[in-house]
Amino acid sequence: MIHVIEINEQHHASVWFAFDEQDLIRKMVARQPQPDDTPVDENAHPVSELRACVATIAKANDFRIYPDDETAADELDADPLFRTREGFDACLKLRAQLVELEVIAEDF
Repeated sequence: MIHVIEINEQHHASVWFAFDEQDLIRKMVARQPQPDDTPVDENAHPVSELRACVATIAKANDFRIYPDDETAADELDADPLFRTREGFDACLKLRAQLVELEVIAEDF
């Protein structure tokens, strides 16, 4: 499972997950519609749909993408974002999501 944290300009955290890369792309596009033209990198080469989605969300939010359950659980203690005021809420929401999905125990 892929876990995503978004913190918007008002410092509100949103935590969600995707089952795989295609599900992640679908959900990212639903949250932040992409431009109609094909995105390109700094060298004018076309970029993947995933990279385009991440770049679009990155413009609007502070975010983290954890590629699997283990990484998300490990980052609860390691990510410096969670030691900030705006990151504290994100940490609580990610922890609750991981408990709900039975990735970690409630007393983790």
